[in-house]
Amino acid sequence: MRIGTQLYIYHQYWAARGEDPQNHFAETLDEVAGAGLDGVEGSLEFLRTHDEPFSAALAAAGLALGSMYAGGNLHEEIAADATIQAILELAPRARELGALGITFNPQPRLEPRKSDAELQLQAANLDRLGAGLRDLDLTFQVHTHSPEMVDDAREFRSLLDLTHPDYVGLCLDTHWIYRGGGDVPATASSTSTSASRTTGCGRRRSSRATWTTKGSPPCSGGGSSTAGCTSSWRGRTARPRRARSPRA
Repeated sequence: MRIGTQLYIYHQYWAARGEDPQNHFAETLDEVAGAGLDGVEGSLEFLRTHDEPFSAALAAAGLALGSMYAGGNLHEEIAADATIQAILELAPRARELGALGITFNPQPRLEPRKSDAELQLQAANLDRLGAGLRDLDLTFQVHTHSPEMVDDAREFRSLLDLTHPDYVGLCLDTHWIYRGGGDVPATASSTSTSASRTTGCGRRRSSRATWTTKGSPPCSGGGSSTAGCTSSWRGRTARPRRARSPRA
């Protein structure tokens, strides 16, 4: 098993200082490597807007690309077609950079809550997208936030109960389950989220459900670290890394 970090926490770190996170790829990835982590999960959109600086910084830091994160609407037919097309257009480039999978959040909606028909359509499109990524030798896993946990985790359960295990896995984000009012141990051990579907696990340090990642740089030791949904690494042999001293 390898352990990495998702880069969204760095997005928050730089944005809180009024800076564009995409202008700090080299500094960010150097810090991640210095913390001794194996790799990162970046946004798939980086490959559309900042491919060259991101890929160069990734190579220079010697980090693996566990997965790439994307999101979008899959519960409405026309929007779903656009979402799937956009992801499949960028996925081959992600694979070229060494990504092993795509982590995806189906656009959540609290009010009005998605109907049964919308959840059925969403599940069918998850299978369709997962099958397309499988053809590209990429795994596919869903990632959820707190809205999917309402109504006894109705939408969360649908993401797995209505999809095919060959096409759709789960990034089990323990903090979002907790923040959404779910029981993490019960969710992790339920039939739908057994080991055969859970391809990665994410965590985030918090205090009383409030994140504590906006102070020191996330991997510096003074802030909070996160294990991202580097799901495709499960079952692969980890390459040991020698931790470097964090930058001052």
